[in-house]
Amino acid sequence: MSYTGVGKALKFRGIVHEEDQKMVIVLDSSVLFGQDKRRQSLDDGEGLELLRSVADFVKRFYYRVPMNLRIYASDEALAMTQAKAFVHYFTAELLAKENEISSQAFKAPYLSQRVEVVLEQGKK
Repeated sequence: MSYTGVGKALKFRGIVHEEDQKMVIVLDSSVLFGQDKRRQSLDDGEGLELLRSVADFVKRFYYRVPMNLRIYASDEALAMTQAKAFVHYFTAELLAKENEISSQAFKAPYLSQRVEVVLEQGKK
């Protein structure tokens, strides 16, 4: 692990920001799918804890708002498989229908691999 001048490096598991009047939650793929980011199912430990936090945020502020998942992985086929795991999790956790959650899969280099949860509109 690398260190800063004052201690250990900071690691962000997720970042929330507004983009084009949409709320975007960016999640660290290594937390969700293992250090190599290639696991096809969600990590039961820290990854599931992170997803619960996202689901709680959505329930509290963006319930029933259209959700789009953007999955960036080493190849599009893996991204699609990972997207299915997300859709399955969120449909159960948010009591949503699968057609209420859309997903897109993208190929990306290792350092750019991530998951973006995009909430189309809602409360600010």
